[in-house]
Amino acid sequence: MLGALWMLGQTAWLARRASSDSRVGGVEASQVTDAIQKHFAHHIQDTSWLLVGCALGVGWMLGAAASGLIWLRAWLVGNERPTWPRLHLEALGWIAGLQGGALLLALARRPQLYEEFFYGAGGARRLLQVLCTDVLGQRGLALLLMLALVAALVGGPGRWGRLRERWRVLRRGGAGALLAGALLAVWPTSPEARAEDPRVNVLILAADSLRADRLRPGIAPRLAAFSQGAVGFEEARVSLPRTFPSWVTLLTGKYPHHHGIRNMFPSRAARARDFDALPGRLQQAGYHTAVVSDYAGDIFPRIRLGFSRVDTPTFHLGELVRQRAIEAQIGLLPFLDTRAGRALVPSMLGHNRAPDAEGVARRALQAIDEARGKPFFLVTFFSTAHFPYASPDPGYRRFTDAGYRGRFKYQKVNTLGREAPPDEHDERQIRGLYDGAVSVVDEAMGAVLDGLAARGLSGRTVVVVTADHGETLFEQGRGHGHGDHLFGEEALAVPLLFRDGRRPEPRRVWGLARDVDLAPTLYELTGVAPPGDLDGVSLAPALRGAPLTTEHAFAETGLWFTEETPGVPHDLRLPYPDISRMGEIVRDAGDDVVLQQAYFPTTVLAKHRAVYSRDRKLILAPTRQGLRTLLFDPIADPANLRDLSELEPETSARLKSTLLQWVLQDPMLELRGEHLIPRGVAAERAPASETFRLEGP
Repeated sequence: MLGALWMLGQTAWLARRASSDSRVGGVEASQVTDAIQKHFAHHIQDTSWLLVGCALGVGWMLGAAASGLIWLRAWLVGNERPTWPRLHLEALGWIAGLQGGALLLALARRPQLYEEFFYGAGGARRLLQVLCTDVLGQRGLALLLMLALVAALVGGPGRWGRLRERWRVLRRGGAGALLAGALLAVWPTSPEARAEDPRVNVLILAADSLRADRLRPGIAPRLAAFSQGAVGFEEARVSLPRTFPSWVTLLTGKYPHHHGIRNMFPSRAARARDFDALPGRLQQAGYHTAVVSDYAGDIFPRIRLGFSRVDTPTFHLGELVRQRAIEAQIGLLPFLDTRAGRALVPSMLGHNRAPDAEGVARRALQAIDEARGKPFFLVTFFSTAHFPYASPDPGYRRFTDAGYRGRFKYQKVNTLGREAPPDEHDERQIRGLYDGAVSVVDEAMGAVLDGLAARGLSGRTVVVVTADHGETLFEQGRGHGHGDHLFGEEALAVPLLFRDGRRPEPRRVWGLARDVDLAPTLYELTGVAPPGDLDGVSLAPALRGAPLTTEHAFAETGLWFTEETPGVPHDLRLPYPDISRMGEIVRDAGDDVVLQQAYFPTTVLAKHRAVYSRDRKLILAPTRQGLRTLLFDPIADPANLRDLSELEPETSARLKSTLLQWVLQDPMLELRGEHLIPRGVAAERAPASETFRLEGP
């Protein structure tokens, strides 16, 4: 009871402190937080009861542990029976000590969850977190805490005589326990017999924001080794570098203007279509289809692509409210950021400061086991390499400077462009955080590959390693992230590796490979009939040694989240408001967060588009003055710094014509002179000043 009261009081104080914070994602947004408190009190109430339940459970656990330690101390050293007040004070000391020890270990293991309360506060709290992460580390802390526990249990040298007597008792009991454990470990078990289906399995190992140039031994040794035994497509490109539309493209083999998912906040109508996607067709053919992910996989429950099992978080306003409330509870977080905690509080799975690559790998192997002899199609999608690059120990410190004391010590928090630009030291730190996150994903992917081999499935499984997009990391002053612009190759180039266990014939393949080509390739490899309207072509001939014959690859930007976008000059942009003004919460549809339809035509019209040929890349930018074209040599000038459009007017005109043919396949657009305009779209005026809109009762 004392433990429960201790945790309840602490939880109430932290909740009150968090309720006075009007920031969202580090940005002052009092209108948003006020509206949530006014219109969505049910989410706040549900979250409050969740926190009360967690506090009671964790408090009971701490109190029970304290009781056991008090009993153990009395048994070891023979203390007198204490009075009730002294007993409660002693119990409270043990409870606080146990919670404090768990918090210190959590500070070293997952500092991102606690950065705002400790490192961000400065002073002694900052010093404490730096001491835990940079000086002691998890091992040093564990050793110190163990010594402190022994000292608290044993006391001074005057009690060592009784301890020797108790040690003889413990030794005899320990020998029996070890013998029983050994017998259980070697006890024979009969594995479940399974009738194996001879068809090929498909395992997709993908990471959010994984750049193609990071698959090298110093950062990702497991993937680097895997690539040596795989067919690697050296010029693989995505068509829209944002997670939601990119995954729909990968799994349908269609471009975004054909499948209809154009941004991260598509309407329910856009998501309700029959996508006739690869997982659905494989499921109909008898495959066990599953997707497993942590926070970046929250797109999959929002759309039906044919997975029989979707083991990912979800995304709606209620989840955002819960995550915001949970992240303020630093006393509970060490217990919630565990395997048991995530099982009891699924909102932890969706927290972007607590990605769980190890857990994703474990759940992926469970999904394989659930196939029970049927062929499986499994998408395993890791979030750790997505910003804020919040990798656990030792990832966050593998490639960073221990002496760095700036605002990006443990993670790159995104504040939607409302922060001062990072300097050279900040950029170097952020790149180190990213590389550390990639290394954590590499280890987790290696664990899945090891589990596949241990199950004897490697020889009849096609393993694909890829990404939904890459990541820009301040190259050429063009900002950070993905989807805002098409300059350079960092966000568009992705790894694309195939290892067919039936025919392991490694090679490097040069030439244009596209995200729309993945689904046609897997249709051919599995022998399942594809739809007749795919935009991509099968890469299976190239897997067998044939040259690639694709002449062009296409790409478009995503939704601009801010009105000021690094890498996109004002004269190359059709303006529209930032995402905080364009959002809409559909209250009668589960408080879904979508883009207001009034803004949709403008956001599609304003997109930049690009076309790749064998040796040139042309970018088309709609402006108020008309279409602007920029031509680059992506081989000699991968940073896209030198515009060749005036030097090569014929090439520029030819590629512009090719790109416009692709753009005008979009049913929403038509060309009038040198201007793209919406086609057949009702002229609905977008609101001028709303922060966001509520739709429904």
